[in-house]
Amino acid sequence: MEKFCDENLYELPKHRPPSSTIFSPNICHLRGITLSPLNPGNIANLHKKTRDIMPEWIEGLNFRCALNLDVHKTVCMDWLMGNSTPGGFRFGGMYCRKDNDSITKTPIIVGDTNPSTLATNFHVLFHPLPQIKLETKIQTGRFPNNLDLDDTIGTAEFLSKSSTISLALYNPKRETGRMTIGFLHNFNKNFCAGAELLFEWMKNKPQYNLAIAARYSEKRNSIAATISNSALDISIWHQSNDLLQFGASLIMDKRTSRTLGSLCYQYEMKDTVIKGLIDSDWTVGCTYTRQLKNLASAIGFSILFCIPTNKFHCGLKFELNSNLK
Repeated sequence: MEKFCDENLYELPKHRPPSSTIFSPNICHLRGITLSPLNPGNIANLHKKTRDIMPEWIEGLNFRCALNLDVHKTVCMDWLMGNSTPGGFRFGGMYCRKDNDSITKTPIIVGDTNPSTLATNFHVLFHPLPQIKLETKIQTGRFPNNLDLDDTIGTAEFLSKSSTISLALYNPKRETGRMTIGFLHNFNKNFCAGAELLFEWMKNKPQYNLAIAARYSEKRNSIAATISNSALDISIWHQSNDLLQFGASLIMDKRTSRTLGSLCYQYEMKDTVIKGLIDSDWTVGCTYTRQLKNLASAIGFSILFCIPTNKFHCGLKFELNSNLK
């Protein structure tokens, strides 16, 4: 496939399933794991407010059907047709423990698979104790163009009242792998800071890198920064009112000699969400999503255009979901 604008940062997904709302609305009522308001989260989510309002692109035609069997059980089916994203049928669901009629408990298990190729995604989230979070994500199987994929990510976090200590392993093997150790502390209700140590090994050649991270946030504003000797990531988020949010991001990578600046917005009404983005590579795009609660369904589309390369992508998504009633 030809480069769109920046295939490292904006390439459309080749094998990952489209995002969905397969989690039950009651999934947030997890007993005994309510975090302290002063807990800053982990460094991986330091720029979350800005990332959340960036559009999520759809490629081709996507049809999804999700049925909520109970507060702790959901099944879903996906059918996808596209040029860049592998098409086909996927079947999956979500399951978690149920304490009573309205309270769910971990572990939460989410997965889906393509019956014809057995390309599978598997995600488990578990809180053995309120302060300890364990999570794993596995993606395996044969994808189009005879691509064999075996991705594994495992994380462990200790969540205290005002700090988070995290350990993450990415595709750990004897020959290659990556590991990060992070610490993020909230000094007050507005400011948090920390560091993350990256350790990579490839053919018995270990490499180390240290990143410093900080975030200052208020009710309607936030600025976050992560810096190391090879990269810089700065994000800004602002909420103008209850309907409109703006974000800006600057990413500099010394290893690839790439710099990318992005501006994005999100306009959210009662049942409609509109997101837009423009970046320094002159990539312009927007997404539109609308929930039709009377029909227990949702519809969305996205448009993505790169002016210098004259590349254009658009996608359409239909979803039938019993959770939307």
